[in-house]
Amino acid sequence: MIDPLIDIANPDTLRLTIRFTQYLRPDGRTRTVEFVVIGDMATKAEKLLKLGWRFEAEMLTTGEVSLTVEDDEDECRAIEIVPNGPEVPKAVDRLVNRAAEAAKEKS
Repeated sequence: MIDPLIDIANPDTLRLTIRFTQYLRPDGRTRTVEFVVIGDMATKAEKLLKLGWRFEAEMLTTGEVSLTVEDDEDECRAIEIVPNGPEVPKAVDRLVNRAAEAAKEKS
């Protein structure tokens, strides 16, 4: 779902909450987790969501987190695997960039 917000301190900066479907161990239950991206990342993520692409996350048995973007045909278009913790938001930015590049190639 697209949920654009305006940064009160800088109203020209777009902020977007990306909702990831997180698959939980051991049985694949799902829940929603959210990450906020700003500026260029928000613009790119918004375009991906408008294409019908979706964001997914999964905690791996290694303790790492797998972040993916799936297209409207259920094909993985971008993936990031990172240790769970403070590196995850940076990985979200990298994921958005990779998926945006994949979207350019697909069109």
